[in-house]
Order: sequence, then C-alpha cells, then structure tokens
Amino acid sequence: MNWWMLAGGLMALICAVGHAIVGWSMFYRPISSVITSDLHAGVFTGMWHLITPRSRLALTTIRYEHV
Repeated sequence: MNWWMLAGGLMALICAVGHAIVGWSMFYRPISSVITSDLHAGVFTGMWHLITPRSRLALTTIRYEHV
C-alpha cells in the first residue's frame, strides 16, 4: 500500500471526526444560537448536514480507491 494513500485516508478520517463531533460544539451550536430567522436556520442546518457526510465520503473514497 502506498503510504501517501494511508496518510490521505487518515487525514480524511480526522477531518470527518473533527467536523462531526468537535465542530458541533465549536461551530454549529454557537452559530445556530445567533440565527434568528427560521429560513436562515434551516439553510444553515441543511448545509451542515451536507458537509458532514461529504467528509465521510471523501474518507471512504480515498481508503478504497486502490483496493
């Protein structure tokens, strides 16, 4: 296995976990508590839920690209 692929997969895993777990308390909750419009809150929540699976998809793609 190419070490660059392993390092890339590890970085994608760190990004996915960091975004899903740490990002929730550092970014999602503070930003969503300031938003007063229901429309803006819905758009922000939708964006958050689109970005998090994208990080997981990147990890899966990098990990299984050369299997």
